[in-house]
Amino acid sequence: MVFSHVTPPRDVRVVTAGGRPVARSVRVVATFAGRLVGVLGGWPGGGDGILLAPCRAVHTFFLSGPLDVAFLAADGTVLRLLEGMPPWRVAGCRGARATLELPPSSLRRAGVRPGDRLFFLGCGGQGRG
Repeated sequence: MVFSHVTPPRDVRVVTAGGRPVARSVRVVATFAGRLVGVLGGWPGGGDGILLAPCRAVHTFFLSGPLDVAFLAADGTVLRLLEGMPPWRVAGCRGARATLELPPSSLRRAGVRPGDRLFFLGCGGQGRG
């Protein structure tokens, strides 16, 4: 998936290169307003997280608890992980094209590490990436 050219569907499933599930239902958010609001008020559509694209920085202003954040390159490679990012913080990553926000401990449970490549099933066109 090349995030700079994404025409998102409503929801996607996220897996590692080995097929290990990371999140079963992630809402793709590609508008400025949607990226600004992020997960305020809960996970959109009751899903497991959100994929912000394009996005290289996030904030946790007004959130009531922490979240996991993975900054991704255009090909889905994890550039930086923040596990349990607390409320009222700002973080970014040079070179990131998208950001995956998940509930706390999601990245650890899935075994995701910097350098891993994530695939977004249901993104149309490329199928796995």
